[in-house]
Amino acid sequence: MKLILSGDRIAATALDSHVAASGQAVIDAPGDFDPARAGAYRWREGALVLPERASLPAARAAAVARIDAEAEHHRARVLTPGAGQSLEYQQTRAEAERLAAAGGAGAAGDYPMLEAERLALDDAGQAATLADVAGRVLVQRDAWTTYGAAIKRARRAAKLAVMAAATVAEVEALAAGIAWPDPPGA
Repeated sequence: MKLILSGDRIAATALDSHVAASGQAVIDAPGDFDPARAGAYRWREGALVLPERASLPAARAAAVARIDAEAEHHRARVLTPGAGQSLEYQQTRAEAERLAAAGGAGAAGDYPMLEAERLALDDAGQAATLADVAGRVLVQRDAWTTYGAAIKRARRAAKLAVMAAATVAEVEALAAGIAWPDPPGA
């Protein structure tokens, strides 16, 4: 099959006997030519190419944003939203770490967040010591750290691969194929 070019576009397809009109060139269709997509091909630097649906930089930017949003979605599966809640958790964790470093010794007034949790458990009929509460907090911290690190690894590896990808199709496949970790206890 012959392809009749007009400028950088395919104007028509023809049999071998076609004679090009003025301003047209005739080339042999490559073996992988898809006639159904003839209008999408462009003649660039002596080769027939299918332009990408989006530019590579735009595809990379969209993929990076998608990856970050998906990572946040996976984090949200185990985290309570809210800046105040996050600060409460950070302070509770810091108190649990301090209590553990002190060998479990200390007055309730030195650990207000741990004491608040202990009192809430008592109110619910679940008696616990300050050390029990600190131990639970540290177990949750460790579970989060493991899960959060797995999310970070998946996110960063995907973003680095996306930035190294050579085509839009590769970028899209990488962004769609991330193996996100399961949350603790799933």
